[in-house]
Amino acid sequence: MATSIPHRLAYFLYNAVLIFCAPLLLVYLVGRLAKGKSREGLRERLGRMDPLEKAEKRVWIHAVSVGEVNAARPVVAAIKKLSPHTRIVFSTITPTGQALARKAVPEAERFLYFPFDLPWAVRRSLDAVRPDLFIFFETELWPNFLHHTYSRGIPALMVNGRLSDKGYRRSLRAAPLFRWMLAYVTRCLMQSDVDAERIRSLGAAPEKVRVYGNTKFDQEFASLTAGEKETYRSLFGWDPGHPVLIAGSTHPGEEEAVLDAYRHLLGKLPSLRLLVAPRHIERTEEIEAIVQGKGFTAARRTLVSSEKPATEGSVILLDTIGELARVYGLSTVAFVGGSLAPIGGHDILQPLAFGVPPVFGPYMQNFRDISALALQAGVGFQVDSAAELSDTLLGLLQDERLRASVAKRVAQLIEANRGAARRYAEAALSLLGQAR
Repeated sequence: MATSIPHRLAYFLYNAVLIFCAPLLLVYLVGRLAKGKSREGLRERLGRMDPLEKAEKRVWIHAVSVGEVNAARPVVAAIKKLSPHTRIVFSTITPTGQALARKAVPEAERFLYFPFDLPWAVRRSLDAVRPDLFIFFETELWPNFLHHTYSRGIPALMVNGRLSDKGYRRSLRAAPLFRWMLAYVTRCLMQSDVDAERIRSLGAAPEKVRVYGNTKFDQEFASLTAGEKETYRSLFGWDPGHPVLIAGSTHPGEEEAVLDAYRHLLGKLPSLRLLVAPRHIERTEEIEAIVQGKGFTAARRTLVSSEKPATEGSVILLDTIGELARVYGLSTVAFVGGSLAPIGGHDILQPLAFGVPPVFGPYMQNFRDISALALQAGVGFQVDSAAELSDTLLGLLQDERLRASVAKRVAQLIEANRGAARRYAEAALSLLGQAR
């Protein structure tokens, strides 16, 4: 499949820039390796991987990290349900995403790290995997990879596509680059009308763009049995009657706000208990020091056991990967982080799936549509600042009827927005000639 002269020129210029920047990139990579980072999956990221046996149909699905892996799970399941013989290869970039994918996507025949966007690494990877279709989640665009899939006649499908406010502003500054990359994408299937309009404005051909919805409503939500709840409570030193506040996916600055709110709430609800789950578990030691600096005792999840449970009243630090979604089932009310800090928010559907009302800050642009639906349905609660956090939490903790109403309306909200995963799967299979 031939590319036009402008595309070849863009390809040349992009790789010339990579060559020019190579010394700086090498210094950066060596620095990370010296600190023990970026080592996992380095061989695969360099394109060195064992070749897969030839398959009749193989789909390469790429989800950069934890959020995208969760969004991909229902699509993978739908593809396998509609076409059981289609092989799935699943890639991520981050170690946390890779760890979750290996647990949560049993349908994949192979897990790997996505190659660096270097021509020779990309060619080696494609030679090893030999996909018939490449699916990438949200807006994970890599110029060399897309160039080489296009040149080999491999369709590239953008699924669950979205552009955050901040990401869109950045993309506009590099509009020519996006126009070039998007020319290689076969279909751009977006979460919302806003996302569709934004991807068109960056150069996607209108006939390639469709709105299919958000797959996160189709995910298989976590669950907890009564026995599992009892086990957790015993480990954490909580009595069955203790109300629980869980602060999930927190970022720097948010732990202090939560702990200050917690101190205020204890004056009204002395039996309240707190669990903090940082977005990046490597910050656990830092957060432990913050908790102790606020005058509380901290207990790490990985250090408590049935033989040595947490001391009563300890602030629990969830220093594990992939457990937060289930632990939300213990909470009376939740704060979802990345929203008081200007990060863009995290997944409020995880607590909502248990009927737990989520409180979040003003920065929810990465979950703009889901948070808007939650606010409209009266099941999500937004605060403008850390100063408002304790009052909003207290109102929810003291209003049992409101919490019961939230739980009822959540089920209706989720059911009304299901179906995107199957639509994406059908679109993928139509490109493979397997649509039913």
